[in-house]
Amino acid sequence: IDYLQFTNVKFDGGGTAQYCVDQILGRNTHNMAFINCRFTNAFSDGYNTGNTPGYTNFVHCRFDNNGGAGISNAHSNFSMYHKCLFDNNTTDGARIGGFARISNCVFAHNGAAGAIINNSTAVTDSVFDGNTGNGCQVRATGQGPFINCIYSNNGGYGLTLESGVEARHYMCNFWNNSSGNWTSH
Repeated sequence: IDYLQFTNVKFDGGGTAQYCVDQILGRNTHNMAFINCRFTNAFSDGYNTGNTPGYTNFVHCRFDNNGGAGISNAHSNFSMYHKCLFDNNTTDGARIGGFARISNCVFAHNGAAGAIINNSTAVTDSVFDGNTGNGCQVRATGQGPFINCIYSNNGGYGLTLESGVEARHYMCNFWNNSSGNWTSH
């Protein structure tokens, strides 16, 4: 399948989102889009893309109250997240692969980091607030611009950059993060 789109679907409980998509696709879809969908109350991650090839786009989606991360997409590249909410997940709000685009998203009140992102991901107009761990953690190598983002009230640092990561910040605000505004190690 070259393209599959889910619109206005609520995946509620258990492993529903993953099960539904796997049964329909068998992981052979090149491009997927989720528009105005909700991933909630899963036992583990709200949605886990595994090593799915191709592009996955999420627009106006909500990932909340899941037993693991809101989404675990760390091994897939080139995904797009626009106007999504990652809220109240037991672990991280999101684990996002490389070369992604994140715009106008909110990562709030998650049990660990708001987001863990990989190399060369661009983040614009997004908020990382009230997460138990760091607001945002950037892993791997590469460059990624952060433009007009807010990092506030997180239990760790507002932003953590791992060794080899170069992130450029433009018009970003940091305040009231327990461990400090940002760190690089």
